[in-house]
Amino acid sequence: MESFLKGNFEKSEKLAGRFSARDSRSEDVVMIRALSLMKLGRFEEARPLLEGLQKNAASSELRAQAAYSLGDSYYFKNDRLQADLYYKDALERYPDYGEAQQVRHLLGLSHPRHQNVGGQAALLQQMGIEETLIYSVQVGSFSKRRNAERLLNKLMRKRLDAYIAQDETSRHFRVRIGHLTAREDAQSLESRLKKDGYPTKIFP
Repeated sequence: MESFLKGNFEKSEKLAGRFSARDSRSEDVVMIRALSLMKLGRFEEARPLLEGLQKNAASSELRAQAAYSLGDSYYFKNDRLQADLYYKDALERYPDYGEAQQVRHLLGLSHPRHQNVGGQAALLQQMGIEETLIYSVQVGSFSKRRNAERLLNKLMRKRLDAYIAQDETSRHFRVRIGHLTAREDAQSLESRLKKDGYPTKIFP
């Protein structure tokens, strides 16, 4: 639908709603409406549509898209627990779907490991275990949390593994992306983010 492609999600949602009311068999239109609702942040309204498509769509492609989009509907609300459950279910049902690889990567990094890094490192050293560094790329630093959250939400909509790390010393809120074990991966991520216009810095 042209209005959806142009980013006019309010218009595309209304048009898709009217069309699907006349012809409930038009599954592609139902999907456009669900995705438009997601873009508008109306996740609770999108979920019943996605659940119906996941169960009843004639096309396996649409069923898979609906399954992964259900995970997105929780991920974009920062409900990682529910998002993980839906993503895992989608991966089991549709392991070869186009977004599967990206979601696998996301699931592997979905539980923040940046908390209390110093204490963990000391404990590992005491146990005689070699410390594994976790790399991330910082894309913003803010004195006000709401500004950091605004950028965080934007990044999460792109399915980036973003999080906020608070600097207790300066009371700044750092927006960072990734929990990577190889510096080369962090450098690759930094290069992509630079191309998108973000100021970047690799940590640690």
